[in-house]
Amino acid sequence: LPVFTFSLRKELNIYYTYKNNTTNGFFQVSGSNLSLPEMSNGSTIHQIILDYLGNILIKMKNNIFFYTKSELRELIQLPVWINGMKKMVLYLNPSASVYILLIDGSSIYRQTYPLEIEIFSSTFRAEISCSIIAFQHNMDFNVYYLDMGDELTFWSQIVFEENVDVSTYLEFYRPDLLLLKESSKYEIARGICTKNEVSFVKSFFLSNLSFFPQYFIAYYDWDKYGCLMELHYERYFQPVISMYDGNKYVRRVETNFILWEMKGRTDYGYTSSMKEEGCLYKAQSWPMMLNESKNSTLDEIWGPQNYRSCFVFHQNSTDEGLYEQYQILNMTSTNSIVWATSHSGIYVFRVRILDPNYRLFSFLMSDLSTVMLYSFLILCIFWAFLILSYFRYTKIFQELSYTDSQTSLDLQED
Repeated sequence: LPVFTFSLRKELNIYYTYKNNTTNGFFQVSGSNLSLPEMSNGSTIHQIILDYLGNILIKMKNNIFFYTKSELRELIQLPVWINGMKKMVLYLNPSASVYILLIDGSSIYRQTYPLEIEIFSSTFRAEISCSIIAFQHNMDFNVYYLDMGDELTFWSQIVFEENVDVSTYLEFYRPDLLLLKESSKYEIARGICTKNEVSFVKSFFLSNLSFFPQYFIAYYDWDKYGCLMELHYERYFQPVISMYDGNKYVRRVETNFILWEMKGRTDYGYTSSMKEEGCLYKAQSWPMMLNESKNSTLDEIWGPQNYRSCFVFHQNSTDEGLYEQYQILNMTSTNSIVWATSHSGIYVFRVRILDPNYRLFSFLMSDLSTVMLYSFLILCIFWAFLILSYFRYTKIFQELSYTDSQTSLDLQED
């Protein structure tokens, strides 16, 4: 774990030590040999905050900010946000969002501090070239604690610029305590080169497709979808689908279902592989269904009409591709959704039930009223028939009784 200490010298600075004191020294401001007080007009350190992703934010007493990240050795100065004469402190909430608390007499005002945007603003014009276009990975935490016999599998995808060196280096701390296995894959296309690297044998399949990001504004319909469900990006999410008849709760959905993000977001994944879920052969997934139905919409390409279970053995079944992500969810399964840890966002999912014999509602309102009407008519006919039968048989028995009495009188007269 990184350790930071304040220097007691006249030139106040911060001392760092990483990797069991094998890497240590004083932080230096990027592009300058000056100390923190000299870079902040003689001010001293007022506050230091660290978040779950290893971001380190340093606030001076005159409200000048410096930023660094765990395992780095240099600081960058962030743009001035608040006047140096105002009283303020930084606040980090449990979701790792940074806020500024302004103190004005007896009142306190809160402002959201866009740390990521400010970092980009500070480094955009820096004379630092980076040959990497994109870097993605599935590491949810900065530190993993492993006991003897434990296993950790992780993957990373690096997209390089054209005509640059695509070599990578994976650094290990105390490799004598670990048994390491890794594999790498390259895909070179026109204008782009992608390298996928997976450590350990047991791993998730990583698609080799790479796309440039696009700027897109998505609008959220508050009136239609209601309030948002707040989730922490480091916690896995297992959706629970419930059925309602109007505002009346009916029951939970216990069968298999799939979901997709309605605005086109793909920066999420699944925690379980097909092998871990017990599939006998490769299960259906969104990439597979998209390739089979390229001219159809998401509502049409995958549903109960073409669902195929991976737990039923087929003659041509193979175990190829069982380490891909299992994209089917169920209330009784351990499979969950995992979020991207580099940013936050709003996700609007649409759910589809895969069981062809499953209906969300037993009757619609029109069907229910029709059934009730027919049932009422049948019941009325039955009771009318029963009443008519009663009066009919009563009349017959009365006539029989009268006939028997007349016959008895005639016999007595004779």
